[in-house]
Amino acid sequence: MKVVPAIGLVLALSISTPAGFAADFNGDGTNDIAIFRPSSGLWAIRDGARVYFGGSGDEPMPGDYDGDGTVDIAIFRESNGLWAVDGGLRDYFGGSGDVPIAGIQAGGGGSPWQRSVATGDLYYFDGNIGIGVANPSAPLMISENSTPTFPQMILYEQGTNDYARLTFRLAASSDFFTLAGMPKNTTADARMHIYYNETGNLMSFTGDGKVGIGTGDPAERLTVKMGGTEWTQPHLALEASDSTDKWDFTIGSSNRLYVGFNETSLFYARTDGGLRMENGTGGYYSATTHSWVNGSTRSIKQDIKPNEMNVGEILDKVNIVNYRYKREAAADENAPYHIGFIAEDTPELLSSKERNGMVTGDCIGLLLAAVKEQQSEIERLSREIKLLKSSTPR
Repeated sequence: MKVVPAIGLVLALSISTPAGFAADFNGDGTNDIAIFRPSSGLWAIRDGARVYFGGSGDEPMPGDYDGDGTVDIAIFRESNGLWAVDGGLRDYFGGSGDVPIAGIQAGGGGSPWQRSVATGDLYYFDGNIGIGVANPSAPLMISENSTPTFPQMILYEQGTNDYARLTFRLAASSDFFTLAGMPKNTTADARMHIYYNETGNLMSFTGDGKVGIGTGDPAERLTVKMGGTEWTQPHLALEASDSTDKWDFTIGSSNRLYVGFNETSLFYARTDGGLRMENGTGGYYSATTHSWVNGSTRSIKQDIKPNEMNVGEILDKVNIVNYRYKREAAADENAPYHIGFIAEDTPELLSSKERNGMVTGDCIGLLLAAVKEQQSEIERLSREIKLLKSSTPR
């Protein structure tokens, strides 16, 4: 893989533009600000020497060429390969088209090499490399106005069917994260992975906009690979920004979709369309019989005792009405009428706590109690009639 900066590094200095440097020219252990003016050959060190050496077309190549701990003024002349140090070395090495490599500079943590053109190009400053920035504040700093077709950096993979990769790791660990991308001519085949060596692909993206979590080959806009009904297994959690409480979702045995709260299962959906409550409540919806079964097991109830409520009195307060649902009527003016009651006008026993719904279990319980009372009354009357018949002379 090649790392290709998308910024063009112009290595030829402008004839009319001074080149700037920061180097230790006087050996005091700190860098000095200096310029080289190609049009006149002027080397000017701030608060220091002013020397004329070199000229138009020469490359400034300051460095410690004699090992005395100070930076020497020097140039490279591409036209004939001349290397010339002010007051010292003159040698011919290289020529037209060659790129000079600057010597190591001496003094106070100075720069091994620095280059500058009018717009700025490549720098080495106090151990940091800058591209397009003269004073880089990181080991590698790139400054450029980018576009989707002209990015700051390109990772170029030479293989025809492999990923370009950028890896992140610590010196103290052999583990690592890798960002890997593989563009393809077929958009759907393009891939971008966030990879961790201990677990594999953590998140993946396809060129046609599909996202995968836990899978490198997402089939939908968002594909999350989960497993296990225990909430310690990978699952999806939705947590509010102002709370530590969360809703949990996972896929368990028989491909059931489990829904939980704070990692406690509440209910699950089955592949046949059924729903079942968790924690022994016994409630579920059966897609086979198209019916809802309320939880009624003894394990979820307490203070169980025979009925002491006056069933007849409660029934007298129930106002049975006919009605149509507003949405049904809005969609179809011939929508049928229903029979039932209005929650706000019904005894609290039969309506929800908010007085806007029906408590099915209590309604059924009341009706069964009423039927039982009626049955007892019918049986009593039957006995009386039978007694009367038997005592009447024929």
